[in-house]
Amino acid sequence: METLDQFITGEVTNHLFEDRRIPFSGFDLIALNVQRARDHGIPSYNNYRALCNLKRAQTWEDLGREIPPEVIARLRRLYAHVDDIDLFPGGMSERPLQGGLVGPTFACIIAIQFRQLRKCDRFWYENEDPVVKFTEAQLAEIRKTTLAKIICENLDVTGDMQRAAFDLPSNFLNPRVPCNSMAQIDLSAWRENVVQGCQIGGKNVNVGDSAFPSPCTSCICTNEGPQCASLRITDCSQLAREWPRDVILRDDVCSAQCGLVLQNGNAQARNVPISLRPPPQRIARSRIVQQQQASPFSFQGFQFPDLSQFIG
Repeated sequence: METLDQFITGEVTNHLFEDRRIPFSGFDLIALNVQRARDHGIPSYNNYRALCNLKRAQTWEDLGREIPPEVIARLRRLYAHVDDIDLFPGGMSERPLQGGLVGPTFACIIAIQFRQLRKCDRFWYENEDPVVKFTEAQLAEIRKTTLAKIICENLDVTGDMQRAAFDLPSNFLNPRVPCNSMAQIDLSAWRENVVQGCQIGGKNVNVGDSAFPSPCTSCICTNEGPQCASLRITDCSQLAREWPRDVILRDDVCSAQCGLVLQNGNAQARNVPISLRPPPQRIARSRIVQQQQASPFSFQGFQFPDLSQFIG
């Protein structure tokens, strides 16, 4: 990655938009930046330091963490106070962040700008607008795409490309790899469903209509897909007339409500799985209670009444 210092090439400080036929006709880009900031009322460098959670400088020594001492000395000759430093000279004077080209103040401003552009752009591909947003499957495919892959797709002859297209190739950190080894976007995520409705029980059902995938389950087709619920059966005989018996017994909801009724008196009940068979009926046996002359029972002197005549 290239490095950056506080010095600006003379091509833009002395010869910007220069007419070679007119001596000294070039502009100074840095002077234009400073002047435009003052014309538009851009706050000073120190104000942006505070905005970006850096320590607001009270003295020149407070700048020592971000700006080299020799640069601070030059700024002291140009400005009477730290609050007078213009944003562009102050930001360009900072040490670059690790892995970056600009210092903390410019990095903060750039990050805020890109965040606002993304947040306020209604066509940003990750927005949450239900009318235009992508599905999760589509977003997953979009995130596979890299600039290196786009360059590969537009080459006349397929070759090799480093994965980080903006960085120089490096055998260790950024090696060249075959273009066909990079992730390929799957456009099937954008395939439109020509069949409108839902698949319920092997049948296509229009939105708003309902269907029965099983005897005791009812589903309605919605824009989000089928919504199903179990039914409460009040007439097992009618259910048996409308559906085959084996189909009813395969439905757990039906079997729990009408399995006993369907199997009673049917010789084919022995072919039904044990898990679907109802418990055996209990035979009620009458118990003869002998009428005995019970002697009155007493407890600590208290005589309980004789209730044997009320026992059947």
